[in-house]
Amino acid sequence: MRWGQVGSRSINEVAIREDHEMKPISRGPRYSSWHSVLLFYLAAYAFPFPFGFLPFGLHLYNRLSSECATVLEWYFHLATSWANPSGFAGRDVTSAMLGVLVTMLFAIMGAAIARRLNGILRLKLERILSGYISLYLGATLIAYGAFKILPAQFPVPDQARLSGTYAASSLTQLLWMFMGSSKLYAGFGGALEFLAGALLMLGYASAGSFLASIVLVNVAVIDLSYHVPAFLLSLHLLGTAVFLIRSEIRQIVEILLRSDSPTGTQMVRLTKVGPHPKPGALRIATLVAFAGIQFWLAYAQIHHL
Repeated sequence: MRWGQVGSRSINEVAIREDHEMKPISRGPRYSSWHSVLLFYLAAYAFPFPFGFLPFGLHLYNRLSSECATVLEWYFHLATSWANPSGFAGRDVTSAMLGVLVTMLFAIMGAAIARRLNGILRLKLERILSGYISLYLGATLIAYGAFKILPAQFPVPDQARLSGTYAASSLTQLLWMFMGSSKLYAGFGGALEFLAGALLMLGYASAGSFLASIVLVNVAVIDLSYHVPAFLLSLHLLGTAVFLIRSEIRQIVEILLRSDSPTGTQMVRLTKVGPHPKPGALRIATLVAFAGIQFWLAYAQIHHL
């Protein structure tokens, strides 16, 4: 009797062990319903990336969209208009809110369709969208960084601006004069944006998103404070960066809020993310080519080429 109990117990243990071994190992993030909606929303907002960052890209996209349905053309026009409104006027705010609702509607429908897919296809789709918004964030930061390193976004104030009065200047004009008066400060901010974007494009999503979130908090506050037209863009970029590091936020907060200084072993435990493969030649070549294009566009804008 005792031998039979031991034997049955061993059989059960083997069955349990085999059951665990047969379960597929889940790699990568798994998204809840709200996370899926937010992922689809950020991907829809990033559309039509990468056309907008390439020479003649938007022209090519407009020609392609002319063959598509009218709904797609209307959505593209609405998305591009509310992503960079011309100010804080009532019409611009209404267009922005309408754009948010339409994009959220697309996101909800996309997340609902994705939920009907099987686990493997859904996981692959979510990985593709996560990589898409990561590349969009990296490309945007590289573009803005290049235009700040070369003083194209914030040119040196000319005599006409310097001779103007404070009362006749808007908040945005004052910000542009302040940023343009110091190439070092604008270039430093651009270098941080460029570094964060380069890390994202090379595949270091956690490090790039963490640095991007720090930089974009300052950018978003400045844009809101000085009524910069692209304030919605900076808010969405910040939201994208935070979304990409959402799984690491708890570890970061745990490190920052410790009452005692963590030991080396504890720091390794808190910050360990596992080995990361080195970026391949394709990623490096893409980064070099894309950065070169952005620096050329900035140079051409400065010299009116």
